[in-house]
Amino acid sequence: MKNIKVLSVLLAVLMSTSAHAATQAKPAVEMSCEVIDIIALNVELFRNQDCVDPLNCPGPDFAAGPVAAMDFNALEEVTFTETDPVSGKEMTFKELRPTRAYVAMISVNTHRKPYSLYASGSTLSNGTSEVPSGACVITTVYAPEDNAGASLPAGATLHQGDPWHNRTEPIYESGPTGLGRAIQAIVAITGDPDVGAEAAVPIDQPPGNYSGNIVFTLVTA
Repeated sequence: MKNIKVLSVLLAVLMSTSAHAATQAKPAVEMSCEVIDIIALNVELFRNQDCVDPLNCPGPDFAAGPVAAMDFNALEEVTFTETDPVSGKEMTFKELRPTRAYVAMISVNTHRKPYSLYASGSTLSNGTSEVPSGACVITTVYAPEDNAGASLPAGATLHQGDPWHNRTEPIYESGPTGLGRAIQAIVAITGDPDVGAEAAVPIDQPPGNYSGNIVFTLVTA
């Protein structure tokens, strides 16, 4: 009989607790936010570490920080030796090149609207003479480490080296995803056709201080 009484009391307690359980909800509270539709283009210029081959430089000198202008400094005479594929004879070429190039670190945000990046510039002139426009080139490089390890988006296109003078072809196209990515645009004075050069600076180029400009433009679809 004692066991039965204990069970009866426990049952009564459980039933009593269950009888007082309840749920109450307040009316839904409205929440909102806004994403402003503003496109953004950011360009930071870094000097490449010293070299005469723009594609094989050690890389941008990030430790020195960004620069406001691209000063290629004095052009120096360099000599190249190549073997003629027909005659097999060695040929020697000389031209003027700087010992530095520059990297424009370009990043954009279009809120996923497809976009194209352009870079076009003037010739470098001292008022009476011009550096051959075919030796003033820009080429693009994509580095996953600049994009938290992300690869180039599907459909995106990097356009390789060409002279920057009056250039109308984009240097980068996002493709249909419109995903923002950081790219490197290498700006150089060189006669190297592998970088897109169409001419070289001759060793008898008239002396003087030459200057010009380059403009980076973002266009959304």
